[in-house]
Amino acid sequence: MAERVVLVVDDEAAQRTVLAGFLRKRQLEAVAAGSVDEAVQIVSGRTIDLVLTDLNMPGKDGLTLIDSLRAINPELPVIVMTAFGTVASAVDAMKRGAADYLTKPIDLDELDVLVTRTLERRALASENALLKEQLASRYRLAGLETANAKMSEAINTAARAAAS
Repeated sequence: MAERVVLVVDDEAAQRTVLAGFLRKRQLEAVAAGSVDEAVQIVSGRTIDLVLTDLNMPGKDGLTLIDSLRAINPELPVIVMTAFGTVASAVDAMKRGAADYLTKPIDLDELDVLVTRTLERRALASENALLKEQLASRYRLAGLETANAKMSEAINTAARAAAS
């Protein structure tokens, strides 16, 4: 299996270093960014499997990052971290598409569980989409398209019968 890549976004260099080191010990490739703009540039230029972002950063915050990432890749999971956690900020992050929410100081065992679970969920979703596409293409007749449901059903029946 290919190595998973996790982007750590935090304006505090020490926090980025600790989290990146922890992720590397978990056999993950860790990439670090100190700002929202830097993170967007990284995500635009390479495949990232998960983003861990601080919520409160100078200039653009973690919510702005979530919005920017949704425009690039709506399926990219984001875990939001903050030392100033409130129910309202957690709800806002989740509404914008965050996969999960952690409060600082980060409990590394909890982070490990969340990262593992989020990456597994992403892998399952990708596999599911691939299998659906393979199944759909198996019963698709080349060049035949219709908007009529009954005609589509007849084409699919013919394709299944042709295979037998």
